[in-house]
Amino acid sequence: MTRSTNNKTGNRKQNEALSVISAALLSSILRVDKEESMREIYDRRRIEISNLRKAAAKKRKFKTRQSWQTFQSRLSDRQFRRYFRTSRECFQHLCDKIEGNVGRSKFKSEQYLRDLRVGRISEGKKGLMDDAHLKSTGGFISGEVKLALTLRLMAGGSYMDLALLYETGFTYSYEIFHDVISNWINDDKLVNINGEEYLDDEERMAKVANDFAIGSNGLITGAIGALDGWLVKIRRPTKRRDKVRNHV
Repeated sequence: MTRSTNNKTGNRKQNEALSVISAALLSSILRVDKEESMREIYDRRRIEISNLRKAAAKKRKFKTRQSWQTFQSRLSDRQFRRYFRTSRECFQHLCDKIEGNVGRSKFKSEQYLRDLRVGRISEGKKGLMDDAHLKSTGGFISGEVKLALTLRLMAGGSYMDLALLYETGFTYSYEIFHDVISNWINDDKLVNINGEEYLDDEERMAKVANDFAIGSNGLITGAIGALDGWLVKIRRPTKRRDKVRNHV
């Protein structure tokens, strides 16, 4: 009786041990299967996402910024002067002076950018940077566009309209404006006018006055200079005090 009971107890413990081992094995198998299944799902999803990105990249439309040459060619000489308050010749002369002052690589004229892209000039990493810009923002902004944007803002243009026209971004339009004024225009190397020397040069003042007269068809005479966008408080000249005749 005792021996039979001991055998039953031993069998029960053995069965329990086998059950525990079987459960552990089953759990391990299920865990491995689950991990393999999750890995398969992850790999499949990763491939799907990769394919979606490749398809989107093929459909991507890179930004194409309008060139200065294209824009200005649509304007008549009269429209150009009204838009920028200067002639084409004077605008190009100013571009050439700025480029000569700050350097080709800093000014980045459209001709310079074309030469850079076709490999006529080598500027180290600048070519790679321009290529990256072409694929994202439309390329470097040329010096002509920066100067045109600045002159138009000074002539009363809206920064929002100019940003859309030249595709520069609203806030970046003002960054361009301040950079051009601070680093290109307000430079004594570009324009250095000595007021005292000018006022002592009768011949030079006469030539400027004659240019004003010709430019205004004789309407403006005796003008030796002009300030645009700045109101200067002065006393009105009188014949008795200043010995001059006031035509206004």
